Amino acid sequence: KEGNVATGFTFTNTIYSQELINIPVRKVWTNVVLDRCIINLLVDGVVVEEVELNSRNNWTYTFENLRKVDKDDGHEYLYEIAEEPIEKCSVEIRGDAQEGFTVYNTIVEDPPKTGDNQKLWLFVSLLVISSTLAYVVYTKSKKD
Repeated sequence: KEGNVATGFTFTNTIYSQELINIPVRKVWTNVVLDRCIINLLVDGVVVEEVELNSRNNWTYTFENLRKVDKDDGHEYLYEIAEEPIEKCSVEIRGDAQEGFTVYNTIVEDPPKTGDNQKLWLFVSLLVISSTLAYVVYTKSKKD
């Protein structure tokens, strides 16, 4: 408000956009398909909604009728999604709130074992025995 009692007051009301948006989400499995996954919708970093994606809903969902801007202060909301962690699964999220999001998952196999330390004692023992035999042979040949 501006002004005073003598000149009067001027009030300025700001009406922020009431625009609503829809945000589609799609799930893509790259090497294996699991039964389901959980996708969280975050608004300004806070989880506000959760949805399960599965084969029954074709691995898609649309978050609907979401305010584009905050009705109190007019800032544009930051919409993001996150997936609940899946064991042995890497995740990549592409897209944005305007175009929609696609979640890519790849099952990550454990790397093959290339060796272990359980038989290290065997190799150390063989090394000691070989070194001892080499020393004996060397010293015997020097004497002859």
